[in-house]
Amino acid sequence: VDDAQAVRWYRAAAEAGVPEAQFELGRYLAQGKGVDKDAKEAFRWLEKAARQGYLPAVNQMGASYALGIGVEVDKAEALVWYERAARRGDPEGAFNLAMGLWRGYAGTPEDYDAALPWLRKAANSGDTDAQFILGVWIHEGHGSEADAKQAITWVERAARQGHAPALELYGTLCENGDGTDRDPVRAY
Repeated sequence: VDDAQAVRWYRAAAEAGVPEAQFELGRYLAQGKGVDKDAKEAFRWLEKAARQGYLPAVNQMGASYALGIGVEVDKAEALVWYERAARRGDPEGAFNLAMGLWRGYAGTPEDYDAALPWLRKAANSGDTDAQFILGVWIHEGHGSEADAKQAITWVERAARQGHAPALELYGTLCENGDGTDRDPVRAY
């Protein structure tokens, strides 16, 4: 199946109200895959899927508002959608919510305290970016007491999954004995 044919099938199913197809059609339209790129129509289909509760679409609505894809940038609205996704158990939604809270999308300064529980939720689900950032935050004492041992645990989890920045930081922490015994061999 080529992309143009996939778009035809997705459109037929999307028009019949299938949220997965609405989401996929939105993605194809946003990327210009098999069809002319149309961010506004992509957003329209994405919103239909999200309003039916299709979880990947709920999180993507947050991204659309955060980045202005098919809609005006609205960081506060992005947080609303990220939180909907996160509360329904979407690890990516939890990560995006944490990053939005940290970056002050709610119109507040950096808010590590509000972001930390959501970052932990994403990290516990296996999200390597969340594991790495959580390790860094704990190491630096953002949103919690600094704890080098707990920090290296999170950084190591991400590193063992091939997360490049985590690999680099883990090596540095091992080399310096920060949160663990100094171990130049494990550092490399």
